[in-house]
Amino acid sequence: KLNGDRMISLLLMFFCGLSYYLSFSFSGEARAYPHFMIFCLFFFSLVLFVSTFKIQEKIVKAQRESEILNLALAKYGILTVAYIVLLNKIGFYSSTAIYLLCAMSLLGIKNIKLLLFTTGIFLLLLYSIFNVFLQLPKPEGILF
Repeated sequence: KLNGDRMISLLLMFFCGLSYYLSFSFSGEARAYPHFMIFCLFFFSLVLFVSTFKIQEKIVKAQRESEILNLALAKYGILTVAYIVLLNKIGFYSSTAIYLLCAMSLLGIKNIKLLLFTTGIFLLLLYSIFNVFLQLPKPEGILF
């Protein structure tokens, strides 16, 4: 589509140049309106031509961002599958702690204290909700 837009805009600019040259055969007053219209067409053709390059830069940037997003989604997908597998093997709380630490690390959090504090608070919240208030059974594995 971008190459088509470029070709059309170049063709229109060529048409404007030819029309401008041919309009000199008109009388002085008769060529004012065609010159104005030719100028407008040339201007908008030039805007179209320049915009195709800016759009191409945006498309390349969006493709890069899409590749990064797909990679991140794949990492989280693998992490989630591993969480589900580990859930019955090592237990709910242990696998949840590992999952939270890995997920926050994938998000770019590098502060160990923050990782451990957030995971600890979240596990305490889960324990109080599932064990104390709701008294629900959870998958138990080797650890707890």
